[in-house]
Amino acid sequence: MPSWLLPPNLITYVRLVLAPMAANAIVEGRHQQALALVLAAGISDAIDGFLARHFHWKTRIGAYLDPLADKLLLVLVFVSLGIHGSIPWWLIVLFLLRDVWILAMVSYAWQATPIRDFPPRILGKLTTVSQIALALVMLVANAYPSLVPTGIPTVAVLAAAALTVASGVDYTVSALRRYREWARTGSH
Repeated sequence: MPSWLLPPNLITYVRLVLAPMAANAIVEGRHQQALALVLAAGISDAIDGFLARHFHWKTRIGAYLDPLADKLLLVLVFVSLGIHGSIPWWLIVLFLLRDVWILAMVSYAWQATPIRDFPPRILGKLTTVSQIALALVMLVANAYPSLVPTGIPTVAVLAAAALTVASGVDYTVSALRRYREWARTGSH
């Protein structure tokens, strides 16, 4: 069987389709449906990861598409929440600027240095968790307003913003150290 047809990859393709469906549901005010679609996408992510590891179905296409599907889901959910007025646009811009900045640093490293490994940082992981938590808080608040205590959305926005800035700074400092070490010793 071709690797692109292995079950984890098929599940990832479904997640790529669920992302715009969830975004459309948010924009159209179908909040319970949007929440269900995002939860289905999250569950599918866990399932395809389990299948890939358990049955040794890890593939190159899966290694590229899985994080792409995750990022697409988050970006579309945030943009649609912004369109809906659930989260401020400055926060969406902050999230996107951080990602573009990190991609620019990686691109520079690939083109100008022999550095090829870019291990995840703890603040980067915490940022991702805070962004997912923010998306879920807002989706639940829109779908079932009585379930989310007053103030929780504001705390979620501020936590995600603070961690996004902190992780952007952390990745920058780490990259500069690695570039400086490479320039000084010729190794990474």
